[in-house]
Order: sequence, then structure tokens, then C-alpha cells
Amino acid sequence: MIFAISGTKDNLGTVSILPSSIKEANLNSALVRLDLDTSKITKEFFSYFFDLNIARRQIEFIGKGAAQNNLNNEEISDIKIPLPPIEIQKSLVAEIEAARQNRKQKLAQAEDLLSSIDSYLLSELGLTLPEKSKNKVYAISPKQIEYSRIDPFFYIPSLLKSEAIVKSFKPKVVSLSSLLSSPILNGVDARKYQENGQRYLRVQNIKPFEIILDDVKCVSVTSSKDVSLSSGDVLLTRKGTFGVAAIVSNKNQDCLISSEIMLLRMAKNSECRADYLVAWLNSSMAQKILERHKTGGIMGHLTQDIVSQFPIPIPSDDTQQKIIQEIYHKRQTATKIRQEAELEWETAKTRFENKLLGEET
Repeated sequence: MIFAISGTKDNLGTVSILPSSIKEANLNSALVRLDLDTSKITKEFFSYFFDLNIARRQIEFIGKGAAQNNLNNEEISDIKIPLPPIEIQKSLVAEIEAARQNRKQKLAQAEDLLSSIDSYLLSELGLTLPEKSKNKVYAISPKQIEYSRIDPFFYIPSLLKSEAIVKSFKPKVVSLSSLLSSPILNGVDARKYQENGQRYLRVQNIKPFEIILDDVKCVSVTSSKDVSLSSGDVLLTRKGTFGVAAIVSNKNQDCLISSEIMLLRMAKNSECRADYLVAWLNSSMAQKILERHKTGGIMGHLTQDIVSQFPIPIPSDDTQQKIIQEIYHKRQTATKIRQEAELEWETAKTRFENKLLGEET
């Protein structure tokens, strides 16, 4: 058994069963190895116990430290574990294992739904990603690089073909800048976080199709740059995990964005709906083109020029609405399945704990 003796609040005291296939291994200082007396307690029961509230409360109580919590050997030894007979342990484990498998299946079902968004979008647009050539050798003519880049990656045939396919889309293709009411803006750079202030969105807060505020930071920044958000704006990450797009809603329009996020403000008479633009930017084909045009060696990033010229295929408004509605339905269904999976899992853990403590028969 591997036991985490150092880490954050969430992973301190987590337990893993070392696979039998691993015969030799070195552990870092944040982990310890525990040898259990399996005549008294099964490894599976021990592992699941430390995921229960009665175990987590003990860990939180005895863990110490500020940013990094720690446990020592004596403190681990003092953790109280209710110990029913082996047969009851096995019965409890079998029950919670079934619940864990059910959760796993539901989460996989939700993930399949989300993964299907990309193929659905490309199918509706009639676009097909070209197969990546197995041939690692390709030629670049002098004419190709005369007024362009000279890095080999930029000319990978499958990337060139992807962009050519998009640019030939019917009825039309436009540059992203033509859809905007104002020039693209980067956010502001803020490194000093505080408990109160304006909520500050970083790259990790921007996920495909949504803005996550769970770990949002707060800042107090005075800037001459006007990057105030409005509902319906599109945010696009430009550095790190670049090319991720989400739409601003009423719930997060009070936020400030970091300098590694671009603000795209749609024109009122734009022939492209904001939700459709977000769907296109998050698609695998758009990601291929963004990957081709990124700049920088160690950490790729997008420039305003790259994004301004980025090709946007424009289907009919009816098609855009159909795509938006179907993606919304898929994402809502996936969210519901995930919530059900987590609720059922928490219920199963509560039942395990109640039976262990004799509060349920």
C-alpha cells in the first residue's frame, strides 16, 4: 500500500494499492509504503476507507502545515479504523466496487457525448480532417517560403491540406477580424493575488465552451486598457494551452482577463453567431490550423495578427442555429450524467460508512 504523507488538503492521506506487476520502485519523500496484516484487513477495504468522510476528517484534523500539509509515522498510526470481520469487509468492498464501476461507466458515457461534438460539427459543415501522412519527408519549394515562414512544421502536408479544405468551404469563408466590432485585445498582466478584488481569469479558467470559476483569483489592477467584458464576448486563450474558446455570460462579465487571453467582441450585425464561433474555434480542424500558425519555440502562442486572419467557415444561419442547439443539448446531457454519477458515488460512500459504523443494516 502506498500512502501520501505530504500534499494538498485533497491528496493528503490518499491511498493506492501497488500493482503486483511492479516488483521494484523508489518512492519520493511525499509517500510511504505500508505493509498490512491481511489476516485482519484487506487492501481494498483499507483503500476505500481513506476515501470516506470519517477518514478524511481525521486526516484534516491531524494534518499540519500551511500550504503543504504533512503527516508523520506516529500520526498515521493513530488513525482509527473500524474493523469488521474479513467477510464483512469483502462484502462492503464488493458493494462499493459495483458503485465505482457504475460511476466509471457514466463518466465514460458523458465523455463520449462531449467527444462526439467535434465529429458532429465537422459532419454538419461537410469537413473532413485529412489523414496524417506516414511519410516524414516532404519538399518545400523556394516559392512557398519566399514571403513566409521557413520552419518545416509550418509546411507539414496534412496541416497545409487542412487549411486548404477550410478555405474552400462553401458558401463562404471570412477572416475572424471581419466578424468583430473592435480590434482584438489582450488582457492585463496581474501577478499579485488577494482575497478580495476583481475576479481575474487566467488560461486555466478557460475551458472549451465554458468559463470555470472554481479556483478564480482576485486582483486589484488599474489599467488604461479597456478590457471590460460583456455578455456574448468570446474569450480565446493565446498562450500555454492556446486556442481554447468560451463565451462570456452574465455570471462572469464582471471578470478581468489576463494578458494571455484575447477578447473577441462580436459585431451586432455579424453573420456569425458567437456560440457557433466558439464551437468552430474549439474544433479539431481549427486547432490544427492554429497549431500550424502558432509562434514561439519552447512555448507556442498566438498573436493578434494570426487570430485576426484566422479562417471562419460561415454556413447558413439555420445551420449555425442547428449546430448551436445540438452542442448545447450534448453538453447539458453530459453534465446531467456526470452529476448523477457523482451523486450516486457519494451516496454509495455514505452507505458504506453507515454500514461500517453500524448505522445501517
